[in-house]
Amino acid sequence: MAIARAVLRRPDIYLFDDAFSALDSLTETNVRSALRPILRHATAVVVTQRLATAIEADEIVVLDQGRVVGRGRHPTLIRDCVAYQRIARSQADLTAAR
Repeated sequence: MAIARAVLRRPDIYLFDDAFSALDSLTETNVRSALRPILRHATAVVVTQRLATAIEADEIVVLDQGRVVGRGRHPTLIRDCVAYQRIARSQADLTAAR
């Protein structure tokens, strides 16, 4: 409901603070796809722990214990940021375990 209310207001900036965490992967993909044209002319800040959500971002900021330890796009971070690599490995391990 909170996402729907925000979309109806059409703000210049959206803040999604772990807004997709309760959704399964397929539903999250569908919601993000539906939001894409709406957010095209706005700034969206998405706080997430899911790599699948972050991977499409124009810029990812990686925090470790409250400190910025990486910044950039997915390919750069997967190559250069140890904390991001750890996140990616842990989520790949979870996916493989299913």
